[in-house]
Amino acid sequence: MKVRISSDYGKLLLMLKPVRWKTFLRDFFVAQLGFIIYGLSIALIIQADLGTGPWAVLAVALADLFGTTPGFMLMATGVLVLIGAILLKEQIGWGTISNILFIGPWVDFFLLYIPPFSDNLWFQVPALFISILLAGIATAIYIGV
Repeated sequence: MKVRISSDYGKLLLMLKPVRWKTFLRDFFVAQLGFIIYGLSIALIIQADLGTGPWAVLAVALADLFGTTPGFMLMATGVLVLIGAILLKEQIGWGTISNILFIGPWVDFFLLYIPPFSDNLWFQVPALFISILLAGIATAIYIGV
């Protein structure tokens, strides 16, 4: 007996990039390491209080506006961008969805433990440079997967 897939469901499946199951578990954990480092990077740059990238500044502004956390707003804006990608019929991989689900909680986790460095330039400048370095490392790790 053949199972028929509706044409809409079939189109949705075509939008998903294929998963390499042989390396998925390893790739997932390597990506998680990248997400953890990237979450630390974003938290450091927020706490350095010397400016931040456009995505993080949007998350911080929306978090202040809606009374939530920057990590939650990273996830919420990520979902909106994902919906836009789906509407534009872009292919989506598991890494894109993982990025949306995991970086935000890591940002919030690190924001709980990293104090703000406001008005202390001796901590702000190194935190800014360390966050930039960590962002590069994290991106190389999880993009490599």
